[in-house]
Amino acid sequence: MLQELITESYLYRNWDYVSKSPSIFAENRENVLRSCKPFTKEQVNDILALVDNLIDKNIWNQVMGDSKYKAHQSSVSLPMIKRYVEMIIVENKFPPPDIMVDNGVIIEGHHRYVAAKIVGWENDLNERPCIAKKMNSIREWSEVKVDILDWDF
Repeated sequence: MLQELITESYLYRNWDYVSKSPSIFAENRENVLRSCKPFTKEQVNDILALVDNLIDKNIWNQVMGDSKYKAHQSSVSLPMIKRYVEMIIVENKFPPPDIMVDNGVIIEGHHRYVAAKIVGWENDLNERPCIAKKMNSIREWSEVKVDILDWDF
């Protein structure tokens, strides 16, 4: 089941059109989402179960192992990731699609990236260039810790 979640896109039947052009998605995301078929209840349950298990280092490494970016943060908040995933699959909303990237390193948007990767939307995020003040803390995702604390509260 985990491998299916990682390799299959549980998104929408017309998703290839959107994936090839993130700028179209960013500009017209409400129209696109209205015309697309939502996740099934079974898919939602499977994805949420996967998110709950991200605290397991082996599952984290399987999910994040083939990421096209490196991380700047040393940890991420599991409740924040779960909120973004729920926003996508339950509420049919897309979190802010921009992530700030400097030379292949995410500077801002770690939680959005992880959530998008879990549901297969990794390529639909808009990469915005930025210059990081400190680049001495570049990490592989396997080095990033998953924190069970909610950073928003």
